[in-house]
Amino acid sequence: MNPRKLPVVLPLALAATLAGCVERGGWKSAPRLEPRSLTASQALAGAKIDAAAWPAEGWWRGLGDPQLDALVDEALAGSPSLEVAQARLRAAQGDAIAAGAARLPAGALDAETTRQRYPEHGLFPPPYAGSYVTDA
Repeated sequence: MNPRKLPVVLPLALAATLAGCVERGGWKSAPRLEPRSLTASQALAGAKIDAAAWPAEGWWRGLGDPQLDALVDEALAGSPSLEVAQARLRAAQGDAIAAGAARLPAGALDAETTRQRYPEHGLFPPPYAGSYVTDA
């Protein structure tokens, strides 16, 4: 850019930019709710759901597109039922719990007994092969 045009172009660009920030008055913003004060039942309390507004089953067929019909039919044939989806969710939750168990401390307890008989004429003679003496 030519340095001589900068004193003319810069104020024009600044004026155009600041024109978008001007408040014209008379505009009122919608009242805002505090999100933390809402509960799940309050979030949809004012929503009116009309059964007639819900799309009918097979609504896409009214569009008359055989390719869309084939794609939706293929998607519906491969989609899991609600029971299958819940079973998959439970399996995933179980896997997550099992994966988290590795972070917890673990312990083990093991016991073992061994019985061995030393023969009289073997490697160790009887006085050293498990005999004992009482001082009574």
